[in-house]
Amino acid sequence: MSTTTLVIASYNQPNALTFVFEGVLCQRHAIDQIVIADDGSTPETKALVDALRSRTNIPLVFTTQEDRGFRKAKALNNALRQATGDLVLFLDGDCIPPPDWAATFVGLLERGADFVTAGYVLMDAARTRSLAIERVRQGSVNDYVTADEVRALRWRHWKERLYGLVGRQRKPKILGGNWAAKMSALRAVNGFDERFDGFTKEDSDIRNRLRNAGFYGVSAWDRNWVLHCSHDIDPARTAPGVWRRNADMTYYRAQQQAARCDMGLMIETRDRRRSGAG
Repeated sequence: MSTTTLVIASYNQPNALTFVFEGVLCQRHAIDQIVIADDGSTPETKALVDALRSRTNIPLVFTTQEDRGFRKAKALNNALRQATGDLVLFLDGDCIPPPDWAATFVGLLERGADFVTAGYVLMDAARTRSLAIERVRQGSVNDYVTADEVRALRWRHWKERLYGLVGRQRKPKILGGNWAAKMSALRAVNGFDERFDGFTKEDSDIRNRLRNAGFYGVSAWDRNWVLHCSHDIDPARTAPGVWRRNADMTYYRAQQQAARCDMGLMIETRDRRRSGAG
């Protein structure tokens, strides 16, 4: 049986992360390890993680780095270097999973997929404020999802399947806060590209490189959505002065045929290439 690591990316969002943790503790499939990929949060986040240790027997690792703007790719690589699972599930620290979330991803990966993508229900500030912690603890996350939202997600899934049948290389659509992959595939493409230290595209980039390397991706948009909290419940995350550089789209486009990245998971590979050795 495969072992599973859950990687949760976080930056100054302890209020949302509290709900995420409750959703994680409700999972019906066993998670063997949790690693927090922190992007330089204030001490409040680590204190929250430390408090969680008393509520679970799952090994819990906290990784962090200096707060120097949006460096999610580097934070995720920090977490992957600590990961012990054969399978890696990715959540953002403001995305609440329903109880069957881990089981769905694990099932698809064990049945042959190399990576699996899924979507989220984006809640506004009012709906986020209506969240009840007890309902999340009871596994009632999907009570907050409307029938129209379910239909839209299922329609997206069928579009992803159609794109796959016609050979679209940049599919299935990936959202970095809700997907999963085999660790062997992540290592083969050298993890996340740390040149993406601006906002977004680190997720599309790794999806592209996985596909370029010949790995098989499938959509679970029709069944494995999460609740995405409004950023308003954690004002420090978007406070004035929080520096976020725009993504380097020129670099992203230049890398679209790549399988491995130079500045990725393997530190020794990166150092050798910088020095010109090997």
